[in-house]
Amino acid sequence: MVSFVAVLFSTFVFRYDRRTSRRDLLLDTHERQLLVENQHGRAVLFEAQASGTPAGDLSAADFRSANHALRRSTCSDSSAAGGMSRRGTLSRCGG
Repeated sequence: MVSFVAVLFSTFVFRYDRRTSRRDLLLDTHERQLLVENQHGRAVLFEAQASGTPAGDLSAADFRSANHALRRSTCSDSSAAGGMSRRGTLSRCGG
């Protein structure tokens, strides 16, 4: 009887810890999206796309900022977006 309760409790703790870890990963990804550097980089990308400016015409600082924002985007974060979209936590990037 004691071993059954121990296995039951252990299973509950495992499932709870897994859910908490997934939530923490999602929150961490969201926090990285809110960093000022990433917001600036996304703004540079948006403005360049809206005006039709090629990437080669951006200043070195703007190019670095845009590159950093792309690298840190949720779609490129395969550990978060890939696993969570398979589970239905996040929708797939671009569709």
